[in-house]
Amino acid sequence: MWKESFIVIEFLAIASGCLSGVLHALRRNFDIVGVMIIGIASGVGGGILRDVLISDGPPLVIKYESYLITILSATFIGMFFGTLIDRLQKVIWHVDAFSLGFFTIAGMQRAFLNDLSVLPALFLGVITATGGGLLRDVLSRETPIILLPGHPHTLASLFGGIIYMIFIKLFGFEIIISETIGVISTYILKLVALKYDLIVPTPPDVMHYIQRFLIKRKSKGKE
Repeated sequence: MWKESFIVIEFLAIASGCLSGVLHALRRNFDIVGVMIIGIASGVGGGILRDVLISDGPPLVIKYESYLITILSATFIGMFFGTLIDRLQKVIWHVDAFSLGFFTIAGMQRAFLNDLSVLPALFLGVITATGGGLLRDVLSRETPIILLPGHPHTLASLFGGIIYMIFIKLFGFEIIISETIGVISTYILKLVALKYDLIVPTPPDVMHYIQRFLIKRKSKGKE
């Protein structure tokens, strides 16, 4: 059950990641080769990094033909229908949000299949979720979005992974139910952050908040 569930969630993650990368490249007017490279990098970058860290044989993407078929299919669909899809900015955002959740769960399941414990599984889940976007931005000569202040991305991945872990390990839910809850949790956090413009603070911001809290607490103590 673990293996079958992993395959489904992995392919969903790769397909949505490739599509997201293709749309990213099309918006920047890359040529056809550039679009393909960015699409493939977005779809499998995190998974390759995950498999290298696990060191359990060659990365799955070059081990099984089904991965390559999924990658190429999603990339070509994005290339040929990208102009139409690109007009639907909300659709693109939703694809990105769901792909983050899919990649997180896929990375964690790969860790469990290799008998890794909870913390390494969370680490690999976040690596899988953010690695493709990191590679995409580097190849596009942009500062990786996960390094800039903005709506939670890495934290959303971590949140979804923790929720998934709680439901499958603590509550004993079925795999498919726990996967769904984990992916939806990631998506909901992204949605709430967008709606209320929640921004991940920088270190100076954190220090400023702490100082304000201490000053208020000190003033209340004097009263």
